[in-house]
Amino acid sequence: MKTVYDWGLHSVANSVPPPPVKSGTLVQKICDSLGKKLPSSAATEPGAHYARRLLLLHQLSRRLLGWSDTAFRLGRPCPRCGLRSLCVSIDRTVTCSYCHVSWTSEEWRAVDEQPG
Repeated sequence: MKTVYDWGLHSVANSVPPPPVKSGTLVQKICDSLGKKLPSSAATEPGAHYARRLLLLHQLSRRLLGWSDTAFRLGRPCPRCGLRSLCVSIDRTVTCSYCHVSWTSEEWRAVDEQPG
């Protein structure tokens, strides 16, 4: 939480709610504000430092939860949310890391063959 808070103070200080505030609410508000200002909120040296730190924490959290089985990313956008966040797992399940929809390999073949 400290990384998100520090990045928020650096990049979107006017969006950081004053205390007292629940930690979940604080993180959500700061992340929403940072997301609206990407990539500019990571363009400065301190902003890039916080972005890298948050990415490392995210990756560590996924490993600790056992969610580290991503084999590779697909280059096409997710049919559901439209973001380029599709990953193929070792078991060939295709999952969107943004909206969390997933398809078995058979389901994905059917989705992938549908006209654009």
